[in-house]
Amino acid sequence: MGMARALFTSTILLLAGSTMIAGSPDGLFSSVKKKWPSKKEAFVVCNATTSAKALDELVASATRMGYQVQVFDVATEGDVDKATGIVQNTRPDFVVLLDQDSILGVNGKKTKRFIERVGAVGVPTVGTGEGLVKIGAVLSDSPAKS
Repeated sequence: MGMARALFTSTILLLAGSTMIAGSPDGLFSSVKKKWPSKKEAFVVCNATTSAKALDELVASATRMGYQVQVFDVATEGDVDKATGIVQNTRPDFVVLLDQDSILGVNGKKTKRFIERVGAVGVPTVGTGEGLVKIGAVLSDSPAKS
């Protein structure tokens, strides 16, 4: 593998009745909706293999809440620059990172730089944990940081 690739694009109509649950993907997307009601395009960047369960939950929540979701698989650190370039060129409404991801999580060697580079072109990053906010993400699913 090692080659970055877009896994899928998913669109679903906005569903009514979603609830905010702090510390969950639903809480994250509720926070995004409150902060940026017009943003609808989420670009998730993660290692889709090692983060499969969290990714599945995140994508299900996002689509349930009416977001278009693109997932970009970064299988190696070398794929991060490719993902950065795609975000800079396509400029989705926001990027989502997974806190515990092996490549672009809170402990990823290139995470902070990725957040800075996509932020420089006006694309905010949100994350599934407070640790990502500490290194530059705009908000997380943590109630204290939303």
